[in-house]
Amino acid sequence: MKGDFSRLDFLERGRKYYGVLDQQGRVKTDAENNERLAIQRHHDETTRRHVIGRCGAPQENPGFSVRPFALGDVNSLRIGAGCFYVEGMLLENDTSVLIENQPFFSGFTLPRNEEEDNGFYVAYLDVWQRHITALEDPSIREVALGGPDTTTRLETVWQVFLERVASLDDQTPTCDQFDPDWRPAGVSATLPRLNARAVPPVEDDNLCIVPAQAGYRRLDNDLYRVEIHTSNPATFKWARDNASRVTRLNLIDGLTLSVADPGRDKTLGFAVGQWVEVTDAGRELRGEPGVLVELTTVNGTELTITAWPDGAPPELELQEATVRTWDSLGALPVAAGDEWTRLVDWKNAEDGIEVNIHSEGCRTGDYWTIPGRTALGDIVWPHDAVDEPLAETRHGIVHHYCPLTLLRKEGDQWDIVTDCRRLFPALTALPTGEDDAERLRITNVLLRANDNRVRNGRQVTGADLASGLEIVFNDSIAPRTARSTTIYVELYIPYPVVPQDIEFWNSETFFGRMPVVLDAQVIPAPTGTSVRWHPRGRAVPLLRTGLFERLGENAVVPAKLCIDGKFIWAENDPNRLLDATNFGSPALDEHHIDLVLPSGDGRRGGVFELWMSVVRQINVNLHPLGLDLVNPNTADEDELGELLGIGGSLVSVIVDNRPFERREDLENLLRISGMSEATLRRLRERITL
Repeated sequence: MKGDFSRLDFLERGRKYYGVLDQQGRVKTDAENNERLAIQRHHDETTRRHVIGRCGAPQENPGFSVRPFALGDVNSLRIGAGCFYVEGMLLENDTSVLIENQPFFSGFTLPRNEEEDNGFYVAYLDVWQRHITALEDPSIREVALGGPDTTTRLETVWQVFLERVASLDDQTPTCDQFDPDWRPAGVSATLPRLNARAVPPVEDDNLCIVPAQAGYRRLDNDLYRVEIHTSNPATFKWARDNASRVTRLNLIDGLTLSVADPGRDKTLGFAVGQWVEVTDAGRELRGEPGVLVELTTVNGTELTITAWPDGAPPELELQEATVRTWDSLGALPVAAGDEWTRLVDWKNAEDGIEVNIHSEGCRTGDYWTIPGRTALGDIVWPHDAVDEPLAETRHGIVHHYCPLTLLRKEGDQWDIVTDCRRLFPALTALPTGEDDAERLRITNVLLRANDNRVRNGRQVTGADLASGLEIVFNDSIAPRTARSTTIYVELYIPYPVVPQDIEFWNSETFFGRMPVVLDAQVIPAPTGTSVRWHPRGRAVPLLRTGLFERLGENAVVPAKLCIDGKFIWAENDPNRLLDATNFGSPALDEHHIDLVLPSGDGRRGGVFELWMSVVRQINVNLHPLGLDLVNPNTADEDELGELLGIGGSLVSVIVDNRPFERREDLENLLRISGMSEATLRRLRERITL
């Protein structure tokens, strides 16, 4: 929160107001609007925490699964896409990523393949909020007004860590041992505290003399920031403007720093003898302190420092590197002990402000803000009943932790022990009666290649499907009911394809599709609440390359996952069958999911016999390249032409006739000259609404 603020009241002072009300004709400051936001956040996050609990994922789009990933020589872990809530804060991961490539944690490395690294690990989330200014995100500026940085942003940061919790010889850990008070090793349960006060006046018998060293003495109203620089040994730094004076670092040349902005004026610019912190986004996200250096000369945007502490400049990503001004003379040591009532323990700041830091449990980046007010000749800080300044826990940064998955590592092989995520249904999917409470449901279907959810109508590559599917239930199912005859995938191959059929039907174009059930193995996953479908034998090379070698690389083949609900039941209750009314939560997919009643065509005694079985399905389209779908209502002309493979005249037809509310509206394009049935069929395979 290193912004140019006047004060930060709500969270720091502990007053839980319900709202902020404007009065007519009054002066407004940033503090009122910031407090309004803080109150709303407090209410929203508290409500979600009471409804969801400390941690949880929605059944309709559960995110942050941590699963083994192996491809060639790569053995890693993959973080799944989706949503998750921690302490009422929403986390969103748009695409599954390898754990080494997570967006908020550069430089993550997996444990080595050495024997001492073998054991049981917990993958857990560390969630905190980061302050973003126009320096980190230039799009915040409004160029129509000349580019002022009128506001800043808060960004929720999520980072997935691994911690070894047991050896292979120990008892297998369980999710229950990670209770709400659990913290990673090395993270203290004690929070650092700070006392602040204006210098008390020296008593004098002459009441007409105002002591020169009494109270807050500056002529400006400032927001002081006291921030922990290093935790071991404990040091701190401070600035009188909430450390908001910062600029981009363009270049390091020996002892010379080239910056983007020299500052607005002499007061807010750089000066000889000043201390600055050189850092980048990577250090901030890893919780590492920047490098504090003293300026010896200032010549516009060229700053010269005395020396680098380690003798050489730090390694930084210059695209995200900054230079920030502090008013303390470097990093100051924190006094030992917590006897803050003794004057010897007080650290002198400036202008009548003194602070005392109780540093147990402190981490780099922990901070406090102290408003200094000239009208009071004092600072704004809470006091106890005898007017002594209270010790306040850090105002930030607040870290929240949540276990995700228990894993077993042996050599370079990772295996899932237990998925510790707690899933919750949407309110509209909650049981409505006693019968509903007994239903067994499917809550998710995942591609095992990347943990992405399978959605109706989406295109996936044959290689991804060849890696298998994982079907997730809301409870453990009887293992013997999960078989290749009850859970299977049908491909609908264009027909005719072989010369004999083409000759018989006298047709060189496809006029139908032929269902083919893929040979596969169906086994329960270790969690007991999911089932894995794996193609086997010739089905694997068929999906990867063989099918499209025969049909052409631009072919699109519908595939259907079928699960026979009559033969799937709960582990301990044969009467608790798989619910035949919906595919888990109605919000599981954004498209409608049909119930299919397939009919047989076998002849018996010269008559057709009709058989029925309630089968639930998810439809996908296989494509060797995994082509993206196109929304004709939002795509521009270049995207329509490139992604759909059509010329400018047909692009104009689509643009002139949009918006399309339903896919059926595309049929109206047949009335347009130049639009054929074949072209329209090809477009329908690539279009989503």
